[in-house]
Amino acid sequence: MEGSRDLDINSAYAAMASATKPIGTSFFEPQHVHEVAEMFNMALTGDPHSGAFRQRPFCMANNTFVVPPLCFAEDSTLCMAEQVRVGMPINLLSAGQAGASSPAALAGSLVQALAECLAALTCVNLMSPGHPCIMGMWPFVSDLRTGAMSSGSGEEAVLNAASAQLLNWIGLPSGVAAMVTDNDMLGSINRTIHGSEVDDAMLSVEVIRDVGNGFGHFLGHQQTLDLMLTEYIFPIIGDRNSPEDWKDAGATSAPQRAHKYVNDVLAGPLPSHIPADIDAAIRERYDIQLPSQTAA
Repeated sequence: MEGSRDLDINSAYAAMASATKPIGTSFFEPQHVHEVAEMFNMALTGDPHSGAFRQRPFCMANNTFVVPPLCFAEDSTLCMAEQVRVGMPINLLSAGQAGASSPAALAGSLVQALAECLAALTCVNLMSPGHPCIMGMWPFVSDLRTGAMSSGSGEEAVLNAASAQLLNWIGLPSGVAAMVTDNDMLGSINRTIHGSEVDDAMLSVEVIRDVGNGFGHFLGHQQTLDLMLTEYIFPIIGDRNSPEDWKDAGATSAPQRAHKYVNDVLAGPLPSHIPADIDAAIRERYDIQLPSQTAA
């Protein structure tokens, strides 16, 4: 994109056109917030001035409002004010990096991130009490030997878990950062926390009797089929093939499989939730560079 306006509008359009779920986007300049809100109004009703997005705010603004430590970023804060004015929920992102832009002590990094996010929440509520916000402490970690971000580290996992616990304790909506490859890990963590149910059926006495009396094996038993999607987690990126089968399938790494997964999703057909006439009107009003589905 040649300019920030094109980037802001096209990023918002691409997210809106590509997913029927609630979405998020970000902004470089405050005036673009109003243009994007008008585009969202058009998507909902065809009228850029209908105010429909305010009634159905399907997009949140990811706003890194701070220059850590403890300083508001002027441009982002001006965008935050306009996001309040158009009724856009805001993901208030601190995103300090322990050892660089926040204290190396993990507890201290959390203290700073919480103070920053509470300051932003206060700012938003001074403009519009009760405006919907998500507390995005998003604490990151530096490798203290090089200064590089250590996104897959144990310290990163501890910090993000602690920030979620802290904000749950306070009683505020929160979110943490995750990537495609994290989905497998998070699924495993959730499964660990869930534990194991114990009742007469799960003790499986009759199932053991069935197999022992000649059914043959547990893999094809009805109990196994019934429990596949409730008791077990199956990774999307992780590869559980034998070494030989893994080699025969191309011997790909987890990052390579994650990259292919993203490309496969992006290569799929766009959803059709935006009517063709409204999409055409949006494209006439804005310089949308994502090819239209009808043109494709």
